[in-house]
Formats: sequence, C-alpha cells, structure tokens
Amino acid sequence: MYTIDADGNITEEGTNENPGGGQTGSVQPGEIVEATEKDNYSDGENTATVPAGFVVSKIPEEQKVSTGLVIYDIPEDELADVDWTTKNPDGESYKVQTLYNQFVWIPVENDAEFIRYDGYYDGNYDEGFIDDCAEPDTTNGYATEEAEFDAMNESVLRYDGFYVGRYEASEEDGKAASKQGKSVWNYIAWGDSMSSIGTEGAVYKAQQMYTDKNTYGVTSTLIYGVQWDAIMAWIEPRYKDSNKAEELLSEKNYVANSTGKGYYDADAPTTTGSSSVYAVNNIYNLAGNVAEWTMESCDTDFRVNRGGVYNSSGSIGPASVRSSNDPSSDDSGIMGFRVTLYL
Repeated sequence: MYTIDADGNITEEGTNENPGGGQTGSVQPGEIVEATEKDNYSDGENTATVPAGFVVSKIPEEQKVSTGLVIYDIPEDELADVDWTTKNPDGESYKVQTLYNQFVWIPVENDAEFIRYDGYYDGNYDEGFIDDCAEPDTTNGYATEEAEFDAMNESVLRYDGFYVGRYEASEEDGKAASKQGKSVWNYIAWGDSMSSIGTEGAVYKAQQMYTDKNTYGVTSTLIYGVQWDAIMAWIEPRYKDSNKAEELLSEKNYVANSTGKGYYDADAPTTTGSSSVYAVNNIYNLAGNVAEWTMESCDTDFRVNRGGVYNSSGSIGPASVRSSNDPSSDDSGIMGFRVTLYL
C-alpha cells in the first residue's frame, strides 16, 4: 500500500501496523511527534492529539481511539531499535511495554460531561458522596491548587481529552513510571497535609514526572477526581445516568461491580499490568490492586482515593468506588497513585 499526495506523488509506503500509511494524519505510529497540534492523529474514524516528545504505538490493538490509543515515551536514539512484535513469556504483553512509559488517550466530548459523578460501593449506588467532596479545594487546599485545576480543565476542554497512565505508578530511581511488570508504588502519602504537598508524596511525584517543556508537550499531575470519572464514563456511558444505577448493578457492570475484572482477594498487590483480565480499553487495574490517591478532597481533613484494593472484593470496591484517607498517611500498602497528562 502507498500514500499518494494531492499532486499524485507516492510519498510513503504503508506498513502492517499502519496499512493506510499517511492516512492517519500528520502523526504516524512509531515516530516521535515534533509539535503538539490538535487532532494531529486519526485512526480513520476518530482523532486524538498526540503531544510533542511521544510516539504512537505500532502495535495494532493500541492504535484505535475508541478502544484505547496508547502513546509511548521513547528516547529518539532508541526509537530505531524498538521491537514492537516480541511478546513476553505470558503471551499477552509485549516486551516494549516493560521498557517505556505509556499513556492512554481519554476523549472528553464537552464541558457539560467533564464533571464528577457518584460512584458505586458494596453493591450500591453511592449517591451523595461527592456532595461532601471538593475539587479543587479552595478552603483547605495548598496555595496553587485552584490555578493548577483551572489549567488542567482548560486544556482538557480545548483539546477534547487528556492522557492517563496505562498502569499504576511504579518507582524508578525515585521518580514515577508507568510501565508493565513493575512493583506498584505503595506506602506513599498524598502529601504532607491538606495544605502542603511536600516533596515526597504522590502529588509531588506525579508533578515531577514530566517537567522538560523543551522536549515534552505535557504537564503531568496526580489524577483528578473529574478525570477518574471521565474514564469511567468513557468505559461505560451509562455511568453518567443515575437512573441506570440499578441496571448497572444488576448486570455486574465493570464500573459498578468489578468482580473478575480486577485484582482482589489477595495478601499483597500484584505487579503493574500483570494480566489482561485487569485491563479495560488498554488501561490496567482501575479496579482492584491498590486504591489510588486523587486530587479530590473530602470534608476538611481528607483526600479521596479510588478504585478498590487487593484485599477486598470487586463488589465492595469496584472501579468507580470512592473512599478517603488522611493525606499524610504513608504507612498503608493498599495506597498507590496514577499519573495523568494534559496538553
């Protein structure tokens, strides 16, 4: 297959991973993006914005927006040698997934839908929980919390989406990583307190993941509650409709009852991306494994965590569950975090 430009010239060959060649817009799989331009990637049906410094996967099942477009952070001097075809011994994952940070594009269609929604807990619709929560926290939060939220919100609505870490964060040389097959970064606090993120907690570690604006066209943050709910609504559109709560519960839908779809009933967390059973739309362990800190606050003294835990069950703690903890608590193996990127 070939790509033919407007003048009739053959400009490039297609590939097995991308049979249409240049039909995917200005961004081609397997190439480092030079500039962040809105809707610079198309899979032939839907578009997404791929930020500067990142690479669209050459693995076919990671190229469609509707089922989870995956981007990789691959150094330019390593790109030519990347093996996109060899699988790990498990036969499910690819070797490349263990080597580089990966993120999944979350489409957000309009500002009316980029809001927080009540989740599910212990076989019930947890109606009213968000009434006691805030995002951003303008009363007890830290000094720049509101400005950071506003910048994230404006970007998501301008570019119609954001990126979420494909995996729970792992630790690599004191920094956050999003790679397959790593030990999850647990026993970590949200920050020093409600009003201070400090330099050791999940908020700070997430913010420090990407700070090189000369290379990467993104800002990294700890996942926001509104982003978590945007992911839930993308996975299951009925999540936005409270009238569908009983329907979702009765059919054991992923967002309402994650039994069999997350890592539960265990004594310790599993490694990141340990099984495709725990993945939805190319994102792993939104249900089960470790509860994940978010930027959302609760009451006056707590920060919200989402997603269930390894020593619970999928009915008690499904993917959408909310709970809350003291932000300075770092002595719990059930607590971890996940990084998001906005453009």
